[in-house]
Amino acid sequence: MKVKKVASGLLLCFALISIGFALGKEVTLRRVRPASEDGAASGYQVMVYYMYPSIRCVTCNKIEKVARDIVHEDYAEAVKGGRLKWREVNISENDELAGRYNVASSTVVVVRLKDGREVGFERLDKVWPLAEKPAELTAYIRESVRSALEGGGSQ
Repeated sequence: MKVKKVASGLLLCFALISIGFALGKEVTLRRVRPASEDGAASGYQVMVYYMYPSIRCVTCNKIEKVARDIVHEDYAEAVKGGRLKWREVNISENDELAGRYNVASSTVVVVRLKDGREVGFERLDKVWPLAEKPAELTAYIRESVRSALEGGGSQ
């Protein structure tokens, strides 16, 4: 009888953990879905990813806030019009995306899309050296986003 209770408890724990894992994976997939899959207009778009590991430091959070604020405040019209998107991606949970952009720590990646297909990207590696220089960090990220929206950028 005791074995039956223990087995039932273990099965219940397994079921709950499986459900939690499935829900977490679905939420992650929805957060990193390409712009073309979430109803954005076709044509030219820019996706700004803030990519981070599971454990973040104060500097990581600062870089994220600066980049997010630039996207949502400086380019609010582009966001509203669907030309610019912001996504946060935990690289520990998304090996495919981290590998595609060769990301191993917190950084910003600006991706250019044409009709839902990637046509180029820029990994903003200078965010770390500029993290303690707010004006330069802001200018660096702002210029990269502006350039991508205009169709420029590297790679």
